[in-house]
Amino acid sequence: MNQNFKFFPIFHYTVANSYDIDFIVQVKKPVLRQKGELVAIEIKYGKKFRTEWTKGLNDFTSISKDRIIGSHIIYTGADRLESNGVQVWPVAEFLKEMFNGKIFGKL
Repeated sequence: MNQNFKFFPIFHYTVANSYDIDFIVQVKKPVLRQKGELVAIEIKYGKKFRTEWTKGLNDFTSISKDRIIGSHIIYTGADRLESNGVQVWPVAEFLKEMFNGKIFGKL
């Protein structure tokens, strides 16, 4: 079995006494005047989505020097949602889409 995988740098982002973002995945590095591209992912242990979960992702998007090509919340609930520009995913559905190349590109 011959599989080709892409490896992306992964970071964690914290604003002291405010919020953090669990995973910042760099899918494209900045080159000269071109901005890099990032995917931001927040993991929540909750079956019911709460709109305040999007605050950190939206704040990060507004201050990032790189282009945010996806903001995602993964939670233990059952509904696929969108809120304030953030995609909200049940765990299994997110993993399926990730492995199908819909989150970071083809893996």
